[in-house]
Amino acid sequence: MAKIGGVFHLASGGKDPAIRLWQVDTSPKAKQPLFSVGVCQGHSGSIEDLAIEASANKLASASWDGT
Repeated sequence: MAKIGGVFHLASGGKDPAIRLWQVDTSPKAKQPLFSVGVCQGHSGSIEDLAIEASANKLASASWDGT
């Protein structure tokens, strides 16, 4: 999770090759704490690792497809 532009964001990946991007609402009265904001496609294997570089607005991913 990273704070980008004053808003918390989370990236998730799993057995499918998609990376999902989320906006996180940390307020105590949040009715829906996670909002889907996008999906990144490009890998052909499951997602192994993700890293967010908040200061540069970058997301790096590693997959079982070798990329």
